[in-house]
Amino acid sequence: MGFTARQRGLVGCVIDGVARDVDEYSQLDFPVYARGIIQQSIRNRCAFGGHGIEIQIAGIKVKPGDLVMADVNGVVVVPSGHIDEVLRIATEYKEIEERIIEAIRTGTDPVQAHNAARYDHTTGPGKSKTTT
Repeated sequence: MGFTARQRGLVGCVIDGVARDVDEYSQLDFPVYARGIIQQSIRNRCAFGGHGIEIQIAGIKVKPGDLVMADVNGVVVVPSGHIDEVLRIATEYKEIEERIIEAIRTGTDPVQAHNAARYDHTTGPGKSKTTT
């Protein structure tokens, strides 16, 4: 699957189930995120369901155009209509985290660095704008 997917232009795969051949995916630099690993083949137990269609992963709707991002910590789906807002907020959080790291690097106590950034005050409805 990994080689064929890579040849078809896919950049990764999120599976709402288990996967196998994870070492092959790693060698292909093809990220695959699944609920676990299994040794059994999926032959005769899997079929093509479509392309460019709405699906569900763990009960979450994913539509064409949505942003799907994943790493070893998990998978997040951002609806296409919210991508700009989410990326703006993520950028703000990254800037806060960089300031905290720099403060700690230069000797500030970690608790004081977090308090000064008011990191915990940036969450919640309507609180994406930070004031640090």
